[in-house]
Amino acid sequence: MDSKTQIRMNYLIFPLVVVFFMACGGKDSAMDADYTQFKIEDTASIQKIQISNNGGSKVTLIRNPNEWTIEGLNLPARRDLVEVTLSTLRRMEVKEFIPKNGQQEVFKKLSVYGIRVEVFGNDKEPIRTFFVGGPTQNHLGTYMMLQGSEVPVIVYVPGFRGYLTNHFNPSVLEWKTKQIFNHHIRDIASVQVVHHQRPESSFRIDVLSPSRFSLVQLQTGTASPKADTSLIKVFLQNFKVMGFENWVDVNTARMDSVQRKYALHTIILKDRNGKESSVKLCAIPLPKGTLNMLGDPIDIDVDRMYGILKNGEVTLCQFFTFDPVTVPIEYFQGGPPVKP
Repeated sequence: MDSKTQIRMNYLIFPLVVVFFMACGGKDSAMDADYTQFKIEDTASIQKIQISNNGGSKVTLIRNPNEWTIEGLNLPARRDLVEVTLSTLRRMEVKEFIPKNGQQEVFKKLSVYGIRVEVFGNDKEPIRTFFVGGPTQNHLGTYMMLQGSEVPVIVYVPGFRGYLTNHFNPSVLEWKTKQIFNHHIRDIASVQVVHHQRPESSFRIDVLSPSRFSLVQLQTGTASPKADTSLIKVFLQNFKVMGFENWVDVNTARMDSVQRKYALHTIILKDRNGKESSVKLCAIPLPKGTLNMLGDPIDIDVDRMYGILKNGEVTLCQFFTFDPVTVPIEYFQGGPPVKP
């Protein structure tokens, strides 16, 4: 038997050996082959993740001391999605090998539609590069292939029911955090709330300690002698998680008009490092003739507002989310809870 014939026979026998060992529960030495090594157990060593596709979408995530950021935007990446992706990188394993007669079709789809994932440590060269395809027919596995291999496989995360494509999203928009404020009381230096329609109700709260606060009336610049500490603490706790619903594309001329006529509140939070986070909330004007659910005419949206972020991006914000922090100064002084 010549060497070429022997190689062909080994290639045909190899999948059967793999299946046999998997069925018997023994350690599968074939699973240690290069084209099966997708997982990265030491995710703490990962410094950069680059995700792209042939459609031109690309996002690069950079590890910083306290958070992951999106390269080129200097914005924090969504913490929840980063955690999901790192967990997937740490736990994913090869579930099945694709029969030889189906490999070529999967290979072509990965080449055209696959998502390219490059994972870097401290070196310039990636420690792992692979392509992510779509789900299997039962949606319990995901077609993947390591770079340099011509053998696509089915990958899964043990204990997770679903496919993994969405864990490696190349869209920058999906990675941008929708949080505006993410601050614990101990990290807050001050919060300023400007009520554009009732300036006399505008205020600033200075955090002197986690249990000591100063309530300042913005128009006069004087500290209020009457301030309910418990209400201030509850107010500040709202800033631990507060964000917007989605981004919205509004032309500049319209937004300029909206800001002049429909400005409601501006919230500015300064942390103890001097960094500011802010949002300007404006009512959304509705077309003439718009009716509410009772058939009465309304001129502004009663559920959502425009939220203009510090970087100029326009978002949709819910009244339900921001009502607890757009209270007037009288709220903390024992007066009637007048809504500006």
